[in-house]
Amino acid sequence: VVGGLVTPDTLTVDKATGRVLERETADKQVMTVRVDGGTETQSVPEALRRAPVLDDEQAAELTRLGVEIEQLYQCPQDIEWALADGAFAIVQSRPVTALPEPEVSPPTEWPMPDPKGQYLRTSIIDFMPDPLSPLFATMGLPALNAGLRGLIERMGSKPEALPEETIVTINDYAYMGARFTARQWLLLLRIVPGFPRLLRTGEQRWREDAHPYYAETVARWQERPLDALAATEILTGAREILDAMAYYITTLQSGTMGAAAGSEMLFTRVYDKLARREGDPDAPTFLMGYNSVPIQAEKSLYDLAGWCGKHNALAAYLTDTPTAQLVERWESEEAPLGVDADDWHEWRDRFREYLGKYGHSIYDLDFAKPVPADDPTPLLEALKMYLAGQGTNPHTRQQASAERREQATEATLNRLKGLKLRILRKVLGWAQTLAPLREDGIADIGLGWPLLRQMLRELGRRLVHAGAVQEVDDVFWLQEAEAVQAAAALDRDESLPNKFDTVQQRKAVWRAEKQVPAPPQLPPSKKLMGVSTDMWVAAHGSEQTGDAIKGLGASPGRVTATARVLHGPEDFDQMKPGDILIATITTPAWTPLFAMASGVVTDIGGPLSHGSIVAREYGIPAVLGAGVATRHIRSGQRITVDGSAGEVTIAEG
Repeated sequence: VVGGLVTPDTLTVDKATGRVLERETADKQVMTVRVDGGTETQSVPEALRRAPVLDDEQAAELTRLGVEIEQLYQCPQDIEWALADGAFAIVQSRPVTALPEPEVSPPTEWPMPDPKGQYLRTSIIDFMPDPLSPLFATMGLPALNAGLRGLIERMGSKPEALPEETIVTINDYAYMGARFTARQWLLLLRIVPGFPRLLRTGEQRWREDAHPYYAETVARWQERPLDALAATEILTGAREILDAMAYYITTLQSGTMGAAAGSEMLFTRVYDKLARREGDPDAPTFLMGYNSVPIQAEKSLYDLAGWCGKHNALAAYLTDTPTAQLVERWESEEAPLGVDADDWHEWRDRFREYLGKYGHSIYDLDFAKPVPADDPTPLLEALKMYLAGQGTNPHTRQQASAERREQATEATLNRLKGLKLRILRKVLGWAQTLAPLREDGIADIGLGWPLLRQMLRELGRRLVHAGAVQEVDDVFWLQEAEAVQAAAALDRDESLPNKFDTVQQRKAVWRAEKQVPAPPQLPPSKKLMGVSTDMWVAAHGSEQTGDAIKGLGASPGRVTATARVLHGPEDFDQMKPGDILIATITTPAWTPLFAMASGVVTDIGGPLSHGSIVAREYGIPAVLGAGVATRHIRSGQRITVDGSAGEVTIAEG
């Protein structure tokens, strides 16, 4: 039967009653029979060829046994059996692995937790573009919400100024609540007098407090072998890392990120009003060319490619080997055929060191998603690009950008006098001090993610061994309460109920939700508290029709090229030099792709987001906050990106 030599009888039986609902009796032409020394295939006698293998009574008995086995293992089973002398013998039973995945209809309604509330996909939500995994939604979001309330308290108000859940989920997409009670507004007003001090001390709080605390928390748990930790200790460590991350990111929001964004906006307005003349550079020119952490990462990768290029056999192997194979092979002790062993080991050590320093950059804040340390595909693609002599030298590019900044600064300040000079010098100095800090801070948001994912996946391995889930990464599809209960049972050496069906159903719901773009604002509105939301909320999908897609012009210039729609790191190997990168959002882990891109378009983001800043550094046009670009544009289409006008046009295809 398994080998396909025979066509078996097929019976459909009601599990509850044992009644045969449907029967297909095959024409059985060959059979395996026992002979001296083994078995052999013989023709079936004519009288038996169309005879049923089982009668209804036997089918009912076999069904009863199958139900009993399924209940024992608590999941669908693939069961092998034999019938001899009128009695059944069960010879093997194993979980069914080829069941069709459950299907769920995509959501059509977006029920708000507070029907009178206002919800936005902005700020930190930019780092959560997809529906959240159940474990992050129930473990990561509470840490972030607690971090926000702690921030309000540190700023001089009471934590009750924010609701228990400032960040909520709607159809599993993260949203920031923006409606407060009168009392909460009064409490929030208490922090206003502290704003100047908050801005002045932002860098200090980040460098001397939040970052060291985050790094020390990670290091403390890094020292403890995972296999020696109890399951409940793993969850304790995971929570401590999440709390440290939340403290870190809220410090960024109140210090470097917020202050950097505010200083750039202020400088841009002052420069445009007081100093800019026709033919002068755009305001971002004054804030580019710094040696931020993402730029350092790119230069290090470029230098690594330069080293590899000096070893011909190694360079040829890295260039010619498919990236997916490199991802699987690079950690192997055994050098590939034709590659010098010393060169191979040196390459491994250098790449491992690179990942140790930069591999924690996040693709997505949801810890269910891998980081480059888990999946270095985009890094290897960029490395191969540099080996092929493509892309630009990041050292040269940064130097040129820094020279343009310095020249623009000197020329502008030299022609101003008096009050205008004092004002511009003040706001420009503030903006230039903070400009590189924002990218440095964002680059380390995922500092604890490699270890955190190792810890949670270790718990997943134990759950697989206990028969609770089918795959290690299924741990991310549990809710925190379920993970806590399972960890406690593991430590007590108790049996665990399996979550096979629950996990599969949640994955089906997630897939269905991901098919529908999350509205950037609920309910849709052009203003919030009288202020236009155009600059910081993405365009709504209903606003994008036809071949022209509007967004925010984030990096000037115009380019026509092939679109490449990437939904995540699993698609990064599709990117080719000269393509226009189309993504939901870009984070620091996406930076290597900018070296290949001729332009960038994202669904989420604005002129002060990571993608905008990096696009300017690379000198490529960018349109961000386009709402549904990843759904309206197909890979392979020719499109035009106008980063000055904030428009994307589908040219052909």
